[in-house]
Amino acid sequence: MRTRPLARLATLATALAITAMPAAAPAGAEPAIDGYQPYVAARNCTDSAYAKPGVVEFKDVLISRMGGSNGGIVACSGYEHMEGRALDWMNNASVPAEAARVQKVLDWMLATDADGNAHAMARRLGIAYVIWNERVINLYDSDKSWKTYTCDGSAGGCHRNHVHFAFSWAGANRQTSWFTADPRPAYWYPDHTGPVVPADHRTSAATVYNPATRTFDVFATGTDGALKHTWWDPATGFGAWASAGGGVTGRPSAVYNPVSGSFDVFATGTDGFLRHTWWDPATGFGAWATEPNRKVTGTPTAVYNPVSHSFDVFATGTDGSLNHTWWIPATGFGSWAAAGGGVTGTPSAVYNPVSATFDVFATGTDGFLRHTWWTPATGFGAWATEPNRKVTGAPSAVYNPVSSTFDVFAIGTDGSLNHTWWTPATGFGSWAAAGGGVTGAPSAVYNPVSATFDVFAIGTDGSQKHTWWTPATGFGSWATATGASVIGAPVAAYNPDKQSFDVFAVNSDRRLNHTWWLPATGFGSWATADTVRLGG
Repeated sequence: MRTRPLARLATLATALAITAMPAAAPAGAEPAIDGYQPYVAARNCTDSAYAKPGVVEFKDVLISRMGGSNGGIVACSGYEHMEGRALDWMNNASVPAEAARVQKVLDWMLATDADGNAHAMARRLGIAYVIWNERVINLYDSDKSWKTYTCDGSAGGCHRNHVHFAFSWAGANRQTSWFTADPRPAYWYPDHTGPVVPADHRTSAATVYNPATRTFDVFATGTDGALKHTWWDPATGFGAWASAGGGVTGRPSAVYNPVSGSFDVFATGTDGFLRHTWWDPATGFGAWATEPNRKVTGTPTAVYNPVSHSFDVFATGTDGSLNHTWWIPATGFGSWAAAGGGVTGTPSAVYNPVSATFDVFATGTDGFLRHTWWTPATGFGAWATEPNRKVTGAPSAVYNPVSSTFDVFAIGTDGSLNHTWWTPATGFGSWAAAGGGVTGAPSAVYNPVSATFDVFAIGTDGSQKHTWWTPATGFGSWATATGASVIGAPVAAYNPDKQSFDVFAVNSDRRLNHTWWLPATGFGSWATADTVRLGG
């Protein structure tokens, strides 16, 4: 990651200066504008060095709606990156289409709104300054104009290959009006397309089938930062909510424990540390435990290990490294191991019953799909990269028991659902694209009746969509559920009693919704849980 070098700033008065175009906006129709945020220099890399939630959400919105790629949020190399409150958005100033994309975002961010508020979206986001293509605008200065950015001549140092967005603490912590307004007006988004916010797994739930009760247990983070639990009974609908507190963020990872008949739940704390609790249907939530030795970002992925009766947990570190630890109910967390890898977002980890190992897939910071594996005896294996297609968001990998391979689904930078596979002997297969106009992260589930894969994703229009993948013939057609506008990433689980799929998603008012998919008849009706709001 390239970060802001020490530089001399001088006023630029040439025709090359970047200007902001006015934006159409309804006067007086939204919360009061935020003031300009003061500049607070970063202190050191040990003080809260994890990706702050406001920066993560802004990154997700930019990449999913506008393109480009993530150059990183955290790095011990200087300035706000040291505290996880700066984003490097990768675009090349010498590529006309990429330069135009950046200009569109800057025009939107720095526009004067209909109430006469200059730099309206930058203020609502809590942006302190922006650097792009050898120029900088300091919104904390009295002179809020673009100035020359003196640099070392390199593409990274001069910010010709990325935009550097520096956040104030208020913006980084989602305390400014862009983050607190609910809902947001459409023009508050850089593509002006409305309130679908594909923040990967921030507004998403985790669901697990309970074979004892033949119901689905659902875990999610509330807007208050508390871990929440409810259940879905196909006969009676949603159950009551219970809260574990916890101060967590993003989607939790929940796993059924077949020994105890309970659920082990892992989540990222607001302080960046991995946390664990459990849910027992008879007694409710257990106590929290925190792993205090390494900070992580995004959503962890936990997988049950049937050999050791423990849980293997994978998460992306603040340095972009894939990390592994484990949880044993009797003794707690184990030690960390790092695979490196330069990855971002949420990994997808799957148990391999043939080798008794774990195959892990993640999106690289360069946008390419990556794979490694974890063996309890020897640790991480080597990385492999699929270099032919860039993806965005988190991949969804599923074990194929027929071929003993892994089918992987991910959304491309063009909004198309894509499929590839991984064979331990030969590596990645070729890509196939389903189109679909989808965003965020897909949820793929193996269908043991048809030996195919059912895939669910959110459309760019906020609709819930479904397709399937058959190894012999490829993707099927798309189907769209009606009656709800959803955000975030859906999560689906196979229902062995009905041979159908139960699908959970958060709707646009941040309440949990449920529908189902039956291969013979398509989507069922929607049901909505009570007034608990989700998306911490």
